[in-house]
Amino acid sequence: MNFFYSIFIVLATSILTSIFSFWRFRTEKCWELKAETYIRIMESLHYIKKSNEASLVRYLDQNYPEYRDDEVIGRISIDSESINNGYEKEKFSKNEIAKIIDVNSFLIKKEALLELKKLQAEYARCPSDKFV
Repeated sequence: MNFFYSIFIVLATSILTSIFSFWRFRTEKCWELKAETYIRIMESLHYIKKSNEASLVRYLDQNYPEYRDDEVIGRISIDSESINNGYEKEKFSKNEIAKIIDVNSFLIKKEALLELKKLQAEYARCPSDKFV
């Protein structure tokens, strides 16, 4: 009889250990997915910002060359690589944000999702190729 109690305790302990380890794995995996999603958002916003800066500098250089001496505008440096790749990276980044809004909306906070939707609506209202 003592033997059956010990087998029951071993089985119960192993089942509980398996359940708790699976729960911990799911929790950690969820945090990894959230972190990866936020990293993708930040990278996309960075590329959009850099492309917009390059577009602004090109627009000011073409139409208002006196602004190049401005302290803030003068610090923005654009090279040929950022000019050539800027629009493609911006387009990819906007598509990435749209994909995150559609697919990963359950991973990010509602406030962040609303701000991304506002940004997406603003870009739809005013296309970025207007000044390129």
